[in-house]
Amino acid sequence: MAASMPDKLTFKVEWVDPHASLKRYYLLQYYLAPTGNQLELFDIKNHRVFLRKCPYPSVALDDLFIGGKVTIYARQMTIVDYGDLVTQRAVAPVAARTFGLIEASGVSSAGKIIQAINAEGLTVAKLKMVDLSATDARAVGAAPGYAVGLEVVGPDAHAKWAEVAGAVPGCIAAPNAEAGEAAIDKFFGPDGLESAKSNTARVRDCTLCIIKPHIVLRKRLGEVLDAVQNSGLAVTAMQMFDIDMTASEEFLEVYKGVVPEYHSDCEELAGGRFLVIELSGENAVNRFREVAGPHDVEMARKIRPESLRARFGESRIKNAVHATDLDEDGELESEYFFRILSA
Repeated sequence: MAASMPDKLTFKVEWVDPHASLKRYYLLQYYLAPTGNQLELFDIKNHRVFLRKCPYPSVALDDLFIGGKVTIYARQMTIVDYGDLVTQRAVAPVAARTFGLIEASGVSSAGKIIQAINAEGLTVAKLKMVDLSATDARAVGAAPGYAVGLEVVGPDAHAKWAEVAGAVPGCIAAPNAEAGEAAIDKFFGPDGLESAKSNTARVRDCTLCIIKPHIVLRKRLGEVLDAVQNSGLAVTAMQMFDIDMTASEEFLEVYKGVVPEYHSDCEELAGGRFLVIELSGENAVNRFREVAGPHDVEMARKIRPESLRARFGESRIKNAVHATDLDEDGELESEYFFRILSA
């Protein structure tokens, strides 16, 4: 977002309390400071501070747009409105949204395309790989077959995405900004394209890769995805997710009591948006595990310097990617995201 922001931004956020089955509303106050951004939560109904002002580096300024989701201490919250006019006037112009489509001919270059999007100062907020029917393809002006839909967010999003689309074969932009914003719901909404209601996962002879939230936060998603696409395995499904702590713990339950970082791993996965990729091919689990490298980043740099974790990892927790460990878990992990959570 632009540098000329006020010192404090305020948003209304919604949290669905899983125990009480109630929607609870808070004011999220986001403080911008040279020493590091901080946030505070105020309980609207009970008129009290719910979370005192504190640093929270996993919530970035680019995450703060209407419809965006942020996870704060295991609570996944949806931004539903601006909290005041100052915030609306400051954020609305630089949090514009548009729809982008990568059609079949460009899907294999999706990583490079996302790098171009990030280079324009834009963020990918949603991503889903689908198999467009002939009818739906005509509706979006694309060729039938595999395609990747994107929600792109940032200043002047439509014009910048249109510039990228004009320079890269296989990319399609809406004719104008209004159509670009409307197309987001047409693709990602519950009443949108029939083809976009399902994904392309095969859930057989596969392994699972997750490009972790810290990579997305640092706008390195395109780099890592490009490396994954060049791993020698076929990308048969992709979708961006953001999950709560309960789902994160359920997915990683196999590591509970096995690795000492289990709880921290769960917090990282529940900490923001991430990209889930199904990779298919012979001996897929073992092959991609080699591409990913050792869990420990320092070890990876010593013995597998070309691996994904050595190149893009930061620590044992922020180690760039999750890769299926056991042969029998490849289909189970793919099923969890692409059949259960995506249902």
